[in-house]
Amino acid sequence: MSIEISITGDTIETTVVGGSKEITILGSGDNTIINAGVEGKQGPVASPDWGYYINNAQYNRNDTIITSGIVRDYILGINTIYRFTTTLKNANGYFLEDSFYSDFDGVNLTNLLATRGL
Repeated sequence: MSIEISITGDTIETTVVGGSKEITILGSGDNTIINAGVEGKQGPVASPDWGYYINNAQYNRNDTIITSGIVRDYILGINTIYRFTTTLKNANGYFLEDSFYSDFDGVNLTNLLATRGL
C-alpha cells in the first residue's frame, strides 16, 4: 500500500493506493508531488485535536483583545493559526472556551480547527 499526493493550485489530493480511502486537503499551492510507501494497516484519517495544536504550534507572542476574549497567534509549519480563549473561567479554572481557528480578520474567528474538552 502507498500514498500518492498530487497538488493542483491550492488543492492537495491524497490517495491511498491499494486501499479504499481518498481525502482532499487544502494546501499551500507549491507543485510538489510526493509518493510514500506505507506499511501496516491504514486506519481512518482523524482530524488533529486541541492537544496536537497546543503541542506542535509555536506561540509568537502576538495577542489581540476582542470583546469576548483574547486571540493569540501561533505558527504551525508555514501557517498562522489562532488560539482563542475567553477571559472567563469555569469552576475548575479552565477557560470557558479554548479553541484553535485557521482564520482571523481582526474581529471574527472562522474555520474552527479544534476545541479543548472541558
